[in-house]
Amino acid sequence: MFAEINKEAFSVLPFVLNTVGQSPDQRPINHPAGINYHEFIWVKHGCGNFTVDGNSFTLTADEGVFIRRGIPHSYEGEELHTAWFTFSMEERALDFLSVPRYLRFNVPDFLNSENDALEKFSNGDSTVLSRSSAGYSYVTELFSALLPPPDSPDVLIRHYLESHYSSPVTLDEIARHVGMTR
Repeated sequence: MFAEINKEAFSVLPFVLNTVGQSPDQRPINHPAGINYHEFIWVKHGCGNFTVDGNSFTLTADEGVFIRRGIPHSYEGEELHTAWFTFSMEERALDFLSVPRYLRFNVPDFLNSENDALEKFSNGDSTVLSRSSAGYSYVTELFSALLPPPDSPDVLIRHYLESHYSSPVTLDEIARHVGMTR
C-alpha cells in the first residue's frame, strides 16, 4: 500500500494521489461522515455489502463504486478482496465532469493492472509531483471509461425540439437550453 506523507501537497497541488493499494482480507469500514478524499474501490474477489449515501447494494468481483469526499459510506463482506485508490481534487472539477456523489461501475479491463502499476510506481523512486501527474492521468482515463460522453449541441437541440414539438419554440429558447448564443 502507498500513502502520501507530504501533507503540504494537498493544499498546493490541484490533484494529489492520497493512497493506492488492495486488501486481500478487507475489514469492515464505516465512515458515517465520509472521508477527506475521493475514493475508487472495487471488488477483486468475493462479495461485499456497501452502503453509500444511504443506499445499500451488493458488489461482487469486477464491480466497484466511486465515492466523493464527505459522502457517508460503509462496507463489509466475508472473504472480500478489494482494491482502491483515494485522491484529492477540486469538487468543481468533478462537477464539471458531471460526476455524481457516488457512481457504481463495472471494472474496466485496465483497472487492476494500472492500479498495481500505480502502486508500484508510488512506492518506488517517485516524487509527489510525478505521483500526482500519474494519478491524474489514471483518474482521467478511468472517468473517460466510466462516464458517458456529453451530448453534442446537435443532439441537445434535437432532444429539445422532440420534447417541445407541440409548442412554439424560438431560436432564443433553444440557444439558452444548449448554452449557446443564437
